[in-house]
Amino acid sequence: MDNLIDYQQLANQLDDEVAILKVEDRNCYQFMFLNDKAVKKNSLKNPINKTLQETLPGPEWEKIQGFYREAVSKEKPVVFIQYREKSVEETKLSLITSSKDGSKYILAVTKDVTKEKHLERKNRFLEDNDPITSLPNKSLLENRLAHSIHISKEKKSLTALLYIYVDGFQSVHDYLGHSSSVDQLLIEAIARINGCFEGHQTLARTGSQGFSLLISDIPQHETAVTCAKSIIKSLEEPFHYNEHTYHLTSSIGITYYDGSEETSVEELLKQAELAMYMVKRRYKNHYVVYKEEMQHMIQHQLTIGGDIQQALNEEDFFLEYQPIVDIKTNRIKSLETLVRWDHETIGTLYPVQFISLAEKTGLIVPLGEWVLRKACNQLMKWQEQGLTGFNITVNVSTVQLQKMENFYEKVQEILTDTGVSPENLELEITETIFMENIEALFVVVEKLSDLGIQISIDDFGTGHSSMNVLKYLPVNTIKIDQSFLRDKSDGAKNRAVIKSISGLAKDLQIKTVIEGIEDEDQLALALKEDCYLLQGNYFLPPSSVNDVTAYINKKTVIAN
Repeated sequence: MDNLIDYQQLANQLDDEVAILKVEDRNCYQFMFLNDKAVKKNSLKNPINKTLQETLPGPEWEKIQGFYREAVSKEKPVVFIQYREKSVEETKLSLITSSKDGSKYILAVTKDVTKEKHLERKNRFLEDNDPITSLPNKSLLENRLAHSIHISKEKKSLTALLYIYVDGFQSVHDYLGHSSSVDQLLIEAIARINGCFEGHQTLARTGSQGFSLLISDIPQHETAVTCAKSIIKSLEEPFHYNEHTYHLTSSIGITYYDGSEETSVEELLKQAELAMYMVKRRYKNHYVVYKEEMQHMIQHQLTIGGDIQQALNEEDFFLEYQPIVDIKTNRIKSLETLVRWDHETIGTLYPVQFISLAEKTGLIVPLGEWVLRKACNQLMKWQEQGLTGFNITVNVSTVQLQKMENFYEKVQEILTDTGVSPENLELEITETIFMENIEALFVVVEKLSDLGIQISIDDFGTGHSSMNVLKYLPVNTIKIDQSFLRDKSDGAKNRAVIKSISGLAKDLQIKTVIEGIEDEDQLALALKEDCYLLQGNYFLPPSSVNDVTAYINKKTVIAN
């Protein structure tokens, strides 16, 4: 373009604000032209023939004059940003030299970049923060943890890292689906956690149900322990939202760094998370401080986990059975099937030592199928010996129901193959299973019940879904958790719970089993509350087929 007319014609076609200023000297720029959009913005103060310095407030002129000088002296475009009260503007300055007389002009093009800058800030924020809770994410936590490690090395001060796992939140999420209610519940849980400590510590969201709390420069180890106890207590309180009540608990792992030895961010994160897993596996709703031997225990478990498939292939698993006795008739109602593992180097392993690993690896599916088929075959052998009148009970894992889309069909297949009548099979399901994927699991359980299979709910009274289970499911039997018998410190309260559950079950025409009967006192308590279906070592501990067969004969169970 050879003259300013060309620039003016182009400027009027642009949506951006365009101004052309004549360069009088290095600090004086006179307005010569404004396009339509710039005129509209400056309609109350027409700047034509005025200098930029005259039209701008002093502070603003001081901020931008350097950009104009740079554009003239370097003869290349200069871009700068101005943050207004409600907008963000980007101005590009370009030097123009007139082909007619050599005069110099500044072409200033200003565009509104508010949306772009907002998106840019949002993206920068999301690089370091969780989008739902606005808490720091794992990346930002790692940066701050690295800084805290550095400070601890210099000052030999104490850093604590807590990994907080909110138990039950995923169950609520699965039940409600992703909704504002779920987000609100999460935010309220965070508010409670935040209320348990003071200062500039970092609470970060490091998983869908996991949070990490970094506490730097603390005076003593007890500070972190006190904080963990407060968090556990705060999350125990029921959550009320939209006329519903939700229950959450927490599992917390704690690790420390005192600056005396070399460590890394990754190592401390791993230690805190490992301690948390120890809580989930053993206690729940508790805290544990990391110890070095935990790593060896986990490694040992992983070794066992790797052996499960081989054990299935080589049939190293075996079954024991424990009777559920009807004390009124002195007959056996059912035999509960209990799986054991004859490990070649460790010896006999019990479910608590390998079931969770089988669930994590998915091997619970073939293991559960093996147990069901083996138990049904054994029931048929007893019936062929004339020993009838009792059922076989098989425990079903949550993961089995979730991962086996054809669970119902597989049970049908095993019953057909073994010849066991559906009425002689009881499937025992833990009460808390129904908070995992409530609708889908209800459908499966109803289909099994329609087939004639008995449904038993284990550990009843320990979860928060008890009433819903009885209200919506075709439950035949509930097993009152043995903790209500063993905890003698709250004897009166435990008796009240047993009485309440058994009374409710009676009204709903559901059988009640009390498990864990160990002595005469517990037997007397059960009978006092009119509970006559009992299970425990008082009658017979989990035993081999031969010992159970002898016990069946002792109870004079004969063919009809």
